Amino acid sequence: MGCANCAVVCVPSALSAEERKRSALLRELLAETRLGATETSDGYAFAQKPDATVFQAAAEWISLERRCCPFFSFELRWAAGDESIQLRLSGPGTA
Repeated sequence: MGCANCAVVCVPSALSAEERKRSALLRELLAETRLGATETSDGYAFAQKPDATVFQAAAEWISLERRCCPFFSFELRWAAGDESIQLRLSGPGTA
């Protein structure tokens, strides 16, 4: 399900200075543990190292990022048999 009427507006004030620093650290960790990236029809899918610390970092990053960028949709998946954690980021399409 899309979000045809969602405003694509970031809310930087949604995070404190400390939370912004934490988000940046988590982004760095996710960049370091990224195994690959694929562009999708509505965003990106990232394959991450299959590790519990990475999964927890991704979940924490999502909880911060969705406050300042509420127009994004996130999906975090680590299914049985998967060789990587899947982090998907999507947003409303542009006309």
